Parts: sequence; C-alpha cells; structure tokens
Amino acid sequence: MTARARFGMLAAVLTLMLVLEGGCGWVRHHLPGGTGHAARGAVELSPLAKELLQKCPKPGWWDDVKVPEVHTYSELLKYWQTQAFTPEQLFKVCYRAILEHVNENPPDMAMLATSLISHGDPTYRHYPELYGFMLDHFFAYDRPLARYGGKAGDTVAGIAEDYARILIGMGREAEARDILERLLRERKAEINPQMLQLLSLQLADAYIGLAQPSKARAVLTQALTYPGDWDKQIRQKLDSL
Repeated sequence: MTARARFGMLAAVLTLMLVLEGGCGWVRHHLPGGTGHAARGAVELSPLAKELLQKCPKPGWWDDVKVPEVHTYSELLKYWQTQAFTPEQLFKVCYRAILEHVNENPPDMAMLATSLISHGDPTYRHYPELYGFMLDHFFAYDRPLARYGGKAGDTVAGIAEDYARILIGMGREAEARDILERLLRERKAEINPQMLQLLSLQLADAYIGLAQPSKARAVLTQALTYPGDWDKQIRQKLDSL
C-alpha cells in the first residue's frame, strides 16, 4: 500500500465516522486541531518554522498557485479526500500547514501535512531536508489519527517510509538504512504490522542497494512473520535475491 493509498483509506474511514457520529460537529470535538474556528489572515511564523523555511525554501511557482484556506486538521483531511487539486496545490496547502502549525504542541496538523506532502510537486528538490527536519524534531510523535485503529508510531513510520523511498531513489541507501534501522530499533512495538511489512520492504531495498543481500533476506524473512497484506511482494523480493 502506497502512502497515497494508505491515507486514502484513512480518509475513507474518517468519512464513515463523520456519517455515523453526526457530521462535522464530531470532527470539531474529536479530531486533533479540529476546532472549526481558525483565525484567518497572515500568520507570524515561529522560529522553528523560519528554520525549516531556510532549509527548505518555497518553490519558485509558489505565488502563482492559488489554494483554498485550510487551517485545521479536519479541513486538511477533507481537502485530501476531494482529490481535486494539482500536485502544486497540494504541496502548497501542506507546506503552508507545516509552517503555520509546526510549533504547536502536539504538532498534529504539521505531521498530517508532512504525511501527505510527497504527493505534491514531484520536482521539489528539498524533500530530503524537509523529512529529515521533521523526523529530527518529532521522532517521538505518538498521536495516530483520532479513533483510527492504528498505533502510536504509525504517523512517524509513514513519514519515515516516504523519506526512505525518496532517499533510495536518489541513491542514498545508507541514509535510508540508518533511518529505518533506528525506527525499527526504537519504535517497532508502536508500529502496526502492515506498516512493519512496508518498512521492511524499504529496508530490504536499501540493503540491496548497498550490496548486502544477506541482510535483505533476513529482514524480508522477518517481515513474513508480521500479519499483513504484503506477503506476496515480500516473497517476490526474496525470490529475486
């Protein structure tokens, strides 16, 4: 399951919950950040946001792309559910949400936006710096989606999976390996089995890129012990080694 499919599934779950629980009022009272009343207008960026912006500048097209006002967790989820956006629009909505909410405690809005932003502008050159920054600051983040049947480490695990995939695509397998090994070493018990299988597939790719097939086999063999839907892909990768 790709990150897009994963969050599409979660969005569908939340849509069903909205129907069962009586609509938007439930979101306002139960979802992190879903107050229903957000201040409009210019937002003064926090020092943390300014640090991020210095590391990850806005793309050149930023001022030319128009996007709706999205100021709460529930509004961002609803925007994602519509799928009625260009990659640039999604990127701008998510990056603006990160910058405006990264200093909140807990940073629910910023973490959700980070989970979605890789589906934005595919030409953006600073995704590694963005993901690295967010994981450096929020590796211990432990709030899954409200009433979603996941585990405390799932949000960070999804971000780490996206980060590792991008790094591997750039030929930076050693960095991807280090991120995934740390995550599995420190937070494995907090990650759902489906995500553990996906992380294992990424880690195996990192080992393969580093010419370490025995380590790839070991991590894939372990992944088959997790109850999930990725056994076929895991076995295919094992057979290719």
